[in-house]
Amino acid sequence: MSHVIKNCNSGQSAISTMQYSTGTQYIYGNSDTSMHPVVGEQNQFNTQIPPTSDLSQIHCEVEQLKREIQNMKAVQESLTQRVKKLEESFSPGISSLKKENVKPSVKMCNETKRQNLPLQYANQSSITRNQNDKFVVDIKTERDFKSFTREICESSISELSLGRKAAQNKFFNKWHIERFICSNESAKQADPNIDPEFMTDEVNGYYWAAPLDKPGYYMVYPDPSLSYEQSRHSSKGYKEAFKTGYQNGAYKFIPKVPAVFKKQGNQWHLRCEGELRLELK
Repeated sequence: MSHVIKNCNSGQSAISTMQYSTGTQYIYGNSDTSMHPVVGEQNQFNTQIPPTSDLSQIHCEVEQLKREIQNMKAVQESLTQRVKKLEESFSPGISSLKKENVKPSVKMCNETKRQNLPLQYANQSSITRNQNDKFVVDIKTERDFKSFTREICESSISELSLGRKAAQNKFFNKWHIERFICSNESAKQADPNIDPEFMTDEVNGYYWAAPLDKPGYYMVYPDPSLSYEQSRHSSKGYKEAFKTGYQNGAYKFIPKVPAVFKKQGNQWHLRCEGELRLELK
């Protein structure tokens, strides 16, 4: 159907011509929206009253469009409600991040795992009783984790060689290493299921801790020259501090993800479990 506006003589209303697919033209004036034939000279348009069947078809199409519009409005309303519910469900997490001035892309221990980074954390053990004390691992901390892990793996500090002591001293000085032990080892030998307690021991400490930017927090690995065996697993706190999949036997270990401890005086408290990969010696 084509629609063409034709101007009449001065003083007359504009006339619209509607051309239907049947080839028939219909005329209607601006002041009268109903279609009607035009007498006199306007008969040159060969107009006539549209057939009832055509009007019925137009009416059906209009009603169909109205129904489609209503359906689209219903879909829009449904989607709007879904968006609102999603925003409400995420708002507590976003609010907490804003309070800590942390970007939503950071990773919180035991809360969010970033899929594009290799760091993986298991659930915190029962050792950490203060659930409000959550350690946030940001991009800078992740870089420190990787550097610390790489240098432990690549240096000669894990090898029983003549140069090990010099390499260890260099490593300790660079990372400002502090050392501690599991202080209730005897009690854990009697009952391996009790929680370990950790205390500073700068002479014999077999946990090596490097400070992080957040005051009091450290990334920690065991002394890499020591083997991973049953006694260390069950009574020295290894199984609580690191995820390994250990069953039995003696292994050398490859550092994967450092554990995170918080130091308070001479006491050390586990905040995030680390990970070690075991290999046969």
